[in-house]
Amino acid sequence: MEPFLLLTVKAAFFGRSTRQLTSVTPALVVRELPCSVQAGDAIELHRPHGTSVRTFIERAVQSIDGNQLRISLPSPLRIVDVPNGTEIWWISSGKPERGFDA
Repeated sequence: MEPFLLLTVKAAFFGRSTRQLTSVTPALVVRELPCSVQAGDAIELHRPHGTSVRTFIERAVQSIDGNQLRISLPSPLRIVDVPNGTEIWWISSGKPERGFDA
């Protein structure tokens, strides 16, 4: 499968207990995804200022009704690493060959 745009970040949030980046919005609309998206999938963050980071989805949590999917990113990513306007591209199933490279 070819890479595709998952979402453009509107906001990033800290976890209450960990104080580390845990999730980004908006949530994904499941029926609009061209394939299954799950924890461990390789993604690439394309930041507004032109740099990119290859990483993976730490968690993917589906809404109770099954219509939306909220994704979380792994540490050591921080909110400053994922500014509003960052595009998150799905690359492939499974973790990327190279990890966090911000």
